[in-house]
Amino acid sequence: MSVDEEILNDLLDEDKAVSFLTDGFLQKVNFNTVVLEGKLRELTRNQTILLESVTHERCEFDNRADVAQLKTVVEKCRLYATKLDKAKKEMRSLSERMNNIKHRAIKLQNNRQKAITND
Repeated sequence: MSVDEEILNDLLDEDKAVSFLTDGFLQKVNFNTVVLEGKLRELTRNQTILLESVTHERCEFDNRADVAQLKTVVEKCRLYATKLDKAKKEMRSLSERMNNIKHRAIKLQNNRQKAITND
């Protein structure tokens, strides 16, 4: 019996035909499954690397945002310090003017009392 006749006889026997076809199908599917598993592992590895990169970049971006916020706060502090210095100078000026007015008022009062006592 030749190989072709043997295969034909095997195919004619229903159990052998089902077994033969099932084995062929499973070999085909298994090969595709192995290839797909490899590709899936590679994809998962690349996804993990990408996720780590994105996380790292996000942290750097957050740090940059924090630095920008810090610069804004420092600039506001400088502005407020300048305003405070101006307010202090103005308060000193007003205090000096107030003291001068008090001294003038005291002199005027003394002069008036002298004028009243001299009359």
